[in-house]
Amino acid sequence: MNNYCFWDDIEVIKSFGEDTPSEEVVEFLKNLKTVNNTKILDLGFGGGRHTEIIAKMGFDTYGCDPCDGMINYTKNRLKEKGLKAKIIKARMQNLPYEESFFDAVIANGVFHQAISLNDFIKSIKETTRVLKKNSFLYVNVFFLNEHIYNTYYSKEKEVYTFFTEKGLMTTFLPKDKFLEIMRNNNLELEKIVSEKTTKVSTGYRPTLKAIFKKT
Repeated sequence: MNNYCFWDDIEVIKSFGEDTPSEEVVEFLKNLKTVNNTKILDLGFGGGRHTEIIAKMGFDTYGCDPCDGMINYTKNRLKEKGLKAKIIKARMQNLPYEESFFDAVIANGVFHQAISLNDFIKSIKETTRVLKKNSFLYVNVFFLNEHIYNTYYSKEKEVYTFFTEKGLMTTFLPKDKFLEIMRNNNLELEKIVSEKTTKVSTGYRPTLKAIFKKT
C-alpha cells in the first residue's frame, strides 16, 4: 500500500481527527514567550488537533501535510470553529518555506514516517532550515526496539526501514543514532519531556518526547 493512500483512508482520518491535543504539546505552546506574530508550524498535522489549538492560542499558525484527505479534514475543522491557519500540501523532506521562517515547529509523530534513513535525515535538515536560530522544535518520535525487529520486515539495503502489517514504510532509529542526527543538524537537546514505552495498535514502541533548540 502507498503510504499516502493509507493516510487518506476515511477511517484513519476520522480516528486522528478525534484525538485530543497532546498535553505535552499544549504545555510547550504555553511556555513560548510571545504569541503575537509568533509563527508556528504544525509539521504533518494529520487530523489537525494541534493545528486547532495553536490557532486557538492566537499564534500565527501554519500547517503542512502530504495527504489530501487530512488537508481537507483539517481545513473544514478550522472553518467550522472560525479559526485561521495557512494550510498547504507538502512533504517534510521538501518544505516550501523560507530559511529561518518559524519561531517554533511541532513534529508530533512524523519523523519516523520517513520511508528511508535518507528521507529521515532530509526531514531533519529541512526542519532545521526553516527554524529560526535559538528557536525550538518539539518532537515525538518512536525508536527501534526488539519488538519492531520481531514484528516488522526490514528491507535488505535499508537497515532502519520497516514495513507495517498494512504495508506502510516507516523508519525507526536507535535513540543514539537519532540524537546524533539532531546534533549534526544544529539541534541540541533542550529537555526530555518524557521517555517511555507506549502501547500502540501494532505493539509496544519506545517513545521520546523532547524539545530541541536550534543553535
